[in-house]
Amino acid sequence: MVTRVVLDLVEAVGRLPIGATVSVPVGAADTDTVAAWCARTGNELVSVTDGQAAVRRGHAPEPDLPPGRRPGARLWLYTNFDCNLACDYCCARSSPRTPRRALGLDRIRQLVDEAAAAGVTEVYLTGGEPFLLTDLDHIANACTARLPTTMLTNGILFRGSRLAMLRRMPRQRLTLQISLDSATPEPTAREKREDEKRRRDRDEAESLVRAAERERDAAQRKLADAEQVLAEAKRRLEGFSDG
Repeated sequence: MVTRVVLDLVEAVGRLPIGATVSVPVGAADTDTVAAWCARTGNELVSVTDGQAAVRRGHAPEPDLPPGRRPGARLWLYTNFDCNLACDYCCARSSPRTPRRALGLDRIRQLVDEAAAAGVTEVYLTGGEPFLLTDLDHIANACTARLPTTMLTNGILFRGSRLAMLRRMPRQRLTLQISLDSATPEPTAREKREDEKRRRDRDEAESLVRAAERERDAAQRKLADAEQVLAEAKRRLEGFSDG
């Protein structure tokens, strides 16, 4: 049965950012109920004194952790999943052929607002390749308006309209983190050659599939024509049998 103190806990603790505390009035018989509710919901019963239960949303962070390393301090957002590269080690399996599945500006703004209210201290934008998005400058402005933001990119698209978009981004509270395969050119060049070979092999396989499909479709049309000819020949033959 849900008691009044449980309803009070749900309402009071649900409004808190992670790590914050609130006092809830409790009766003498409610202590075990509050302790059980906190254990079940992942919150912390700090104390019960003078008819007040102090409850922390979540648990207190380890004292030796700096603020930026505490659980829940960073919000990672995959802005999109398509990419101009197809690296074989990509954990998101991004490539030029991957569906975009973009979060969109409005959704990102909502998530960052909620994260800031919950005590998050940093935002990380990654993909995919974020610079494929034409509204990335608006996304950067929306994020940095609330929290310091780091944007991950391969840095290959900084030209033309995308370079102009980069220049429109805020200079404060925005950090670009550029991914490199290596500190020297050769591993990157080797990966690029291997990537190009994979693309050529894939394109060749797709061409073979399309050619086979065309031949199959042509064969099916010929078969349909032959079936019609056969049906007409049988009809004529039946006419001779009737005579």
